[in-house]
Amino acid sequence: MSSAFLLVASAWILLAQGPPVHEDTPREVNNACGRLDYAKRIKVGDNAYTYSERRPLKAVALELYKAKDGIPCCANLELIGAADSNKRGRFKFRGAAPGPYWVKGEWNGTVFRVPIIFRPEKQFATDCSQQGILVDDEGNVEWWLSVSVD
Repeated sequence: MSSAFLLVASAWILLAQGPPVHEDTPREVNNACGRLDYAKRIKVGDNAYTYSERRPLKAVALELYKAKDGIPCCANLELIGAADSNKRGRFKFRGAAPGPYWVKGEWNGTVFRVPIIFRPEKQFATDCSQQGILVDDEGNVEWWLSVSVD
């Protein structure tokens, strides 16, 4: 097995631990894009979870709102852009300036919101297929990032 695979697998296991929560901690991203995925969360211990049935969510409308301190998403916030996830679950917001945002969407009757801080880096931009939003049946949502090391 390659070290890259082990690191990605380890990162996925770490993300799967802990109780399900709604995302409320902004994640720094250097590319305003990602993949929207569904995964069934399965409890495997008192505070440990794993996932099964991970698959992309296609044709989900997503909106990008400019975040402001102390104002919850998304009432009274400026809509910056919109994107629909494609058949691979991929989405991209074009023309976003650096700064804090909310990504808002609805799937399976549940509205979800994920805070991000967009800090573009031209040299080391994360590939859109290596980051994104993960949702489950209970409405839990989190921003994920896949990391590999050669």
